[in-house]
Order: sequence, then structure tokens, then C-alpha cells
Amino acid sequence: MYAALNLALEMDQAPMKERERAILSSAPYLTSPGERFELGRLLERIGSDRRALQFYCEACKMVPQFAEAYRNAIRLAHNLNDEKAMKELTLGIASQSWTGSEMEEIWERGSNLANGLIAKMRAENRNREADEYEAAIREALQCDCVVRFEYTGDAEVDIAVKEPANTICWFGSPRTFAGGVLGKNRLSAGKEGVKSGGYSCPVGFSGTYEVLVERIWGNVAANRVSVTVMAHYGTDRMTKETKYVTLEENGLVLVRFELQDGRRTESIDEAELAALLEEASRVRYAIEVSGNLRRTQNREVLLDTVAANTREVDQRKQTQANNESPMLLVPSGTAIGTPPQPRGNRQIIRVSPEAGFQSIRNAIEYGKPSGGR
Repeated sequence: MYAALNLALEMDQAPMKERERAILSSAPYLTSPGERFELGRLLERIGSDRRALQFYCEACKMVPQFAEAYRNAIRLAHNLNDEKAMKELTLGIASQSWTGSEMEEIWERGSNLANGLIAKMRAENRNREADEYEAAIREALQCDCVVRFEYTGDAEVDIAVKEPANTICWFGSPRTFAGGVLGKNRLSAGKEGVKSGGYSCPVGFSGTYEVLVERIWGNVAANRVSVTVMAHYGTDRMTKETKYVTLEENGLVLVRFELQDGRRTESIDEAELAALLEEASRVRYAIEVSGNLRRTQNREVLLDTVAANTREVDQRKQTQANNESPMLLVPSGTAIGTPPQPRGNRQIIRVSPEAGFQSIRNAIEYGKPSGGR
């Protein structure tokens, strides 16, 4: 109803205030992060930038890794010169582990915004406020534990981390409810010419972390991988330890380390329950996908089926030309779904194949003019 009202007001070229009121009327019923984000986009579209910034910031708080919401919020906060929003956004960015292309884009935007804000405060002799803001940034940049691995050679190496809450951070689940993030980030960037990757947990549980280093393919130089573990990064209690581990014949090696005084204070049982619920959701999704695969075919199988049934296609066209009952061509055969998961350097792509089978055992035709079948 509210969407239709907004569209009607837009077509009627109503004033911005009326359209803003129509959009805001739907806000109490649209409470998910995606819906709050879409409200912000609608408000920005009609020129209500300050209201749009409010909804973008809400989406960022609800989902701290919402990159698109951060992009739009940073742009509007800068255009509106809203220092309060800029502080909240930059502190939110600093407290997160950003990976891949998000690391470069979001981190750079947040850094530029924070540096510009500090320079402005210094220029206006607001030194005390600038000092407090810098201290808050340094605190947000702290990270309870960081794992960085480096290696050389024509190979691909990856890690999986088992956290104290029995959650596992791996390529299939790169973010966990226990706070872990897998992937190259600002703390795991390696030297030039050296392949690297990492894991970070800004706010983690105290306890034992198990890091499984795995050679996916290829030959690692000297069959050794450098593993660096940093605890309490960004504090005066920071510790750093680097070891060279030798991969076993199966390409695996297990590394353990203890984290003391982790800043995550919630119950480990709650994190375990959240992980189980997430896994149950993944299983349900897999079941749904499997069911869909029984009813759908990929493009290649469909083309092969059509090519193999040229006679039926011609017959269908002739039937339609004679105004008879149309025929429906149902593809049959085997379909396979392979959702890709590219690796960081694009040299290898992991897939999780899921096969589906469909066959037509019998067909009954109804509705002939003669009344037969």
C-alpha cells in the first residue's frame, strides 16, 4: 500500500515532504536490515538525504559487514558534514575485519574519512575531541587474535580454524558467530612475491584455537609454511610468535594456540547454539536446492534435450499450426549444479557439485476432440 502511495505521489509530482511522509509511514513494518537499507535508498532518491543516512546507519548497526550500506552512508555523511555519523561509521569500520575487495574499498573510504575528520578537528583547535576520537579508533582497531600464513611455490594453501565455541571458520563458512573471519585482510597481507592468507577474530572467546593448514594443490617450497599468531593486537599486551611448520604427506598440519583474556564475554553455549541453528539452516537450504534440481535442468542439458527431440519440436509446431492441442516438451536427463567459490588469487575455483536426475516414465494425453486419450 505504501509503495503504491509513493509511486502515485511520484507520478503526481507531489512535494518531497509528502513523499517522505508516505515512505516513513511504512518504516514501522520494515524492520530487517535489507528493508531499512531499501528505505534509505528510496529516501535518498527523493532528496531526503538526512533521513536516508539515518536508515543506512541503522542497517550498518544491524549487520556490521553490510558493505553497500557503509558505502552509501559514508557518502551521505561526508556530503552532509555530519560528524556524529562519520564517527559512528568510521568506528564501525575499524572494529570489523574486511576481506577481499571489501577490504580495499571500505577500509580506504573509512580511513580517508577518519583522517579528514581528525585534521578538521585539529585545524579548529578541537584537540581534546580529536585525541578522544583517535583513542576510540585505536581501541576499535584492537584484535584479540590474528593468524597469518605465508608460503612460496606453485601451490594453493588454505586454513580452517576451530574456535573455543566449537565453531569452524573455513572457506565454506568464512564468518562465524564466534567472531572469526577467514580471508586476507589488513593484518594478514604478506610480503610482495609471497602468497599469504589469514584469519582474524576482533573480539573472541578465551580458550584453545586449532588451525588446520592444508595444501589444496601444487608444490609448496620446501614443504613448509610460515604461521604467525598475534594475540591482543593493537594493545600494550600484544604478543607475536612465528613458526615454520612442515606439511605432512597428506598435505596437512595442525597448529594450536591459547588465547587468554578474550574480550567476548557472552556465553559459549549461546555461540554453539547459534552455530547449530546456522548449520540447520544450511541443511534446509541444501534440501531445497536438491528438490529444485529434480525439477530444473541446467542450460547445457536443456539444449542437448531439445536437440535430441527435434522431431517432437517440429510436430508441436505443426500441431499448433493446425489449431490442435499444443504439446509440452519436458526435458529429461541429468543436471549438475556447481556453484563456484573462487580463491583469492583466482588460480583455482572450488566447486560443490550437486546432481539431479529427471526422467519421464509415462505420459497420458487428455482433451482430444474425439474424447479419447
